[in-house]
Amino acid sequence: MIFCILAAQTWLLHEENKVVELTDPRLGDNFQEREVENVVSVALLCTQAVAAARPKMSEALEMLTGAKDISFSITKPNFLSDLRRLKQDNLQDNPLLGISTGDSRSDHKPPFSNADHTVSLVEPR
Repeated sequence: MIFCILAAQTWLLHEENKVVELTDPRLGDNFQEREVENVVSVALLCTQAVAAARPKMSEALEMLTGAKDISFSITKPNFLSDLRRLKQDNLQDNPLLGISTGDSRSDHKPPFSNADHTVSLVEPR
């Protein structure tokens, strides 16, 4: 769930051209904005839902070092639409997602698990 929230926040800042807000405040102004933008773009590429849309590790490394231009297109993650729908439908109270129905009843079932551990299925290339 934390990955989902971090990825959602990153995507929204990417859409608003504000990815610099993801940097550690302790850095102050001691970084290059273009490098932050490149790292975030590569990170978003590496989290694409479809394996064929993700770069190979060697390509990601080349993009991070500047040896290769970022030539992949970054598409909006599917889970982001699910989170927005969840928020719009007010299906559950969840302060992490900014969802509050004002209804403390527990008869609403979330569309995801809040388990401490999850299993991810990785789709091969």
